Amino acid sequence: RHSAVQGACIGVAVAFAVLLITTRSPLLSVLSTLSILCTIMSVIGIVVMMGWTLGTIEAILIAILAGFSVDYVVHLAHAYANSVGSNQERVRQAFGEMGTPVLSGML
Repeated sequence: RHSAVQGACIGVAVAFAVLLITTRSPLLSVLSTLSILCTIMSVIGIVVMMGWTLGTIEAILIAILAGFSVDYVVHLAHAYANSVGSNQERVRQAFGEMGTPVLSGML
């Protein structure tokens, strides 16, 4: 259990650093990192609620989950940061530019 939390924390810390470097926006980096944390916490919560024990395999999978979460968030945050216009226009541009590749990567 300790290694699962430790792996997730390391993944989130690295994700924050990558987001800060790629977006150059502390606010966007914090919000993106919060999204990653919520994803990880939701999965860990569901695993515990289902009565599974957090063993070695689960710890590895949670660390992998952090990596997958980062991939999608980094692409969308970077596209948003490089878009111009109002917030709504930037969101539309980011999803228009990266929505399909991110969705394809998820599948």
